[in-house]
Amino acid sequence: PSRTTWVEVTLIHRRTSPFII
Repeated sequence: PSRTTWVEVTLIHRRTSPFII
């Protein structure tokens, strides 16, 4: 399985929860 980089996770997470990094 393709591993998601921290950049992807951070961007997606910030997109869903901008208050939580």
